[in-house]
Amino acid sequence: MPVVAHTVPANPSAAASPATFHAPFGYEKVTLSDGTVRYCRNDLDTDSRVKRTRVCLTEAQLTASQDNSQNFVDEVQRHGVGATSTGTAANAMGH
Repeated sequence: MPVVAHTVPANPSAAASPATFHAPFGYEKVTLSDGTVRYCRNDLDTDSRVKRTRVCLTEAQLTASQDNSQNFVDEVQRHGVGATSTGTAANAMGH
């Protein structure tokens, strides 16, 4: 019995226009000496008015962080103004 190979045609639109990543405001693209790309920003430390911490993320980490933030905003909007970060209503304890 002959083996038949199935081929799937490539998506021409995906190959023609590769997705370009746009870092959010405040991030700068940094290419390390080994060619690795990171997106970095300087965060203000909560215990100081002048001290900053450099935060660098890969494209995947930054995308995941943005997705998580957007999901949180969507959840708050779905459940109204009384929702908290724990997902419980603000007046759940009778306050």
